[in-house]
Amino acid sequence: MHDIDYKIKPIFNPDDQIYEDLVRVELLCEENRGNNHNDVYKESIKRYYAKAENQKYRCIFAAFYNAEIIGFTYSYFSSENMYLDALYVNPKYHGLGIGTNLLKTTENAVSIIKPTNMELFPLNSAITFYQHCKYKHSGGGTYMTKKLPKTVNGVIPVFEWCDELHAKLNFKTDETLLITYKYQPKFVYVGKDNKIDGVAILLPNGERLISLNEKQKSLLKQRRLELLNTLDNCR
Repeated sequence: MHDIDYKIKPIFNPDDQIYEDLVRVELLCEENRGNNHNDVYKESIKRYYAKAENQKYRCIFAAFYNAEIIGFTYSYFSSENMYLDALYVNPKYHGLGIGTNLLKTTENAVSIIKPTNMELFPLNSAITFYQHCKYKHSGGGTYMTKKLPKTVNGVIPVFEWCDELHAKLNFKTDETLLITYKYQPKFVYVGKDNKIDGVAILLPNGERLISLNEKQKSLLKQRRLELLNTLDNCR
């Protein structure tokens, strides 16, 4: 298959349809490996992904092609490390680098919280893939891990506002809004010093709030535009 024009987007507030789409992709991968599952198993997977709401810093990214989810990652904080619980790509689209891009996007987004490790328990068939992505066996070979670097400069999605992010703020802003809308779709602008110089929030009524480090006058227009465009494209 030739390259396709797909987009990777953060899933901030997944609904039932999103969970159905995640399950569909996972089951397609299972069927490709020769594993067929009944409806009870399908509902079990759906409930499992839904419980992400109760896990610290839920992080879901999906690859979209023509409005269809063709791959996704699902991760969350476990103890002091980030745990990658799922990475699936529709077998029809294997070999296009979608899994690699999903993984890199996830690593970049979660590293904003603090320097940490990404952990995962790979399927035997996926070990080579993760080794290629710089993961190494640990824990007596039972799981794989990778040290995540500091967040790169640019616009990063935030799935849950937390103390670790608050400590990175490089300017004064309305803390009440950040706490009140801690789970609302938002993006931050991270500067080269790994500090947050801008915040964009999409409120429940559709209003967009932008707060920037006013001391960086020459960068205000550019950063405002980047945050607004990213916020609009995530819908």
